Amino acid sequence: MTIDDGLLRFTPRRVAWLDITDVDRFDDRFGAVNVAVGPIMDVTDEYVELSTDCDEPAQHELVAWTWLIRPDLGRRLREVATGELRDAIDAYEAER
Repeated sequence: MTIDDGLLRFTPRRVAWLDITDVDRFDDRFGAVNVAVGPIMDVTDEYVELSTDCDEPAQHELVAWTWLIRPDLGRRLREVATGELRDAIDAYEAER
């Protein structure tokens, strides 16, 4: 099963820390996303929020954002991820 555009487009743009999957490894994903696609998020004590230069994030930014907050979708997201992000997802999954 692959990821459809609807899931990416309707993924919340602001997520409370309590709602992030595998929050214990968030820093690993955060670093990988920054390397793969650049800084696309703001982090506060209460939440993490998608923040891009454009009003509408690009597809690769949405894939990275979704993986950041929902790493349990990694295997599905890697099918639509590009280059470095795909490699980061693979490395993350290998460390499970």
